[in-house]
This record gives sequence, structure tokens and C-alpha cells, in this order.
Amino acid sequence: GFDLKSIRFGSGCSPIAPPHPDMAEAMGRVNYMIRYAGTTFYAVVLDEGYEPHLRELLARVPTAGSENYGKTFMEIFREAGCEFYGVDLGEFSPAVITVTNLRSGRVFTEGRVDADMVRRVLGV
Repeated sequence: GFDLKSIRFGSGCSPIAPPHPDMAEAMGRVNYMIRYAGTTFYAVVLDEGYEPHLRELLARVPTAGSENYGKTFMEIFREAGCEFYGVDLGEFSPAVITVTNLRSGRVFTEGRVDADMVRRVLGV
């Protein structure tokens, strides 16, 4: 596991989703912005010996590692029986995660922003 008490700071950002009159589609657009263009940053204090484990954890976080990568939110939502809480939490992961270990000064980044996917899911 990961000791959440080691986190000293965290932030994230994503593009603002364009509005849509259909609530389900609007919800999907918000999700797309996080999944395909959202970035998160954390500052942690960890022993250097933990860094290999940190790399393994981070590799599993970004959306690109999801088996549903490339599916629309509506496809994923329907597969979950149209139950929002039935959608796997991993589907709400950011596109990119960056962690700085304040103890060692090392920075670890996994994932990538996928502008092509953002354009595809928004139809632009």
C-alpha cells in the first residue's frame, strides 16, 4: 500500500468541459477532460528505498492503462448498468500523474495527455 500521510501537497487541473444540454453527455465530457487531459501533482516524503515501489504504483494510475481506454463514458456507463457508482473508480483516473519525493528530490511522471482522444470524444 501507500501511506497517505506521506503526501504533503497535491493539486490537479484539467480543461473545462464544453457544455451539453443532455446531462449524461455533459457528465461524460467532464470525465473525458480528466481521463484524457487531466494532470495531477503530488509532493511526498518517502524513503529512497520506497521509490521502486512508488514507480510500480504510479504506472497503474493513468487512464492509458485502463482496459476501457478509448471507450466513451457512455459505453462504460452502460456497461455498469447506467449506475454511476457501478463505474470502476479507475475510470476516473487522470491522464498524467507526477510525484516529487521531497526527501530525494526525484520526480516521477506517468501517463500522457491525449489531445487526439479529447478531440474524438468531443467530436471536434
